[in-house]
This record gives sequence, structure tokens and C-alpha cells, in this order.
Amino acid sequence: MNSIQLTGRLGKDPELRNTSSGLPVCSLALAVSAGKNETMWVTVVCWDKQATLAKEYLLKGAMIGVTGQLQLRKYTDKAGLERSSTEVKVQTLDFLSPKATKTAEDAPFFDDEIPF
Repeated sequence: MNSIQLTGRLGKDPELRNTSSGLPVCSLALAVSAGKNETMWVTVVCWDKQATLAKEYLLKGAMIGVTGQLQLRKYTDKAGLERSSTEVKVQTLDFLSPKATKTAEDAPFFDDEIPF
């Protein structure tokens, strides 16, 4: 079984792009507590309507919960080198912070030094 659940805060604003076929995809940088004074950064990927909603409503510092599948993605970078990336493909995305009405820099729930 390949299932993962994570709760954390976004380290930057969501990045929305479209595939060549026009399908929206959104990447999120999620800071997850990995123990006392330790933070693990996880790339989380949302597709289609979830991607659009994440871009519309989430800002840097927002707390979210995700359930999804861990996946390994292989690609070739601009220099022609083969790379791999581990990320979470989202099945369920829960917004745990109220909708932000300020800019990400002014969001009262984010501290640049400690992501929790």
C-alpha cells in the first residue's frame, strides 16, 4: 500500500502551471515537523481542480493537511542530466488555516524563522 498523510505549513506561495494538454498542476513546498527543532521539506503536487483551488486560496505560511501517494519522478534537466524527485501526489487536500486576506508577507500565522 502506498499512502502518506502529512500536515505542515507552506514554505512559499503555490506554483501553478499547465501541462502541454492544458491540465492544471500545482506544486507546493510543505514544511513538516521531523522532530524537535527539525523540519523536513516535502514537494506536494495537486492536479486539476485541486491545483486551481490551491493557487486561489493558499499562501506562504498556510497550514494544510494532505493525503496522497509517494511517487518517484524521473526527468532530464536543462543541462541534459537525468534527475529524480520524490514527491507526494495529492488525493485529499485539507485547508487548515482560514482563508488569507493579506499578502503572504503580512500573514500573521507565518514566522520566517520557524515554519511551525
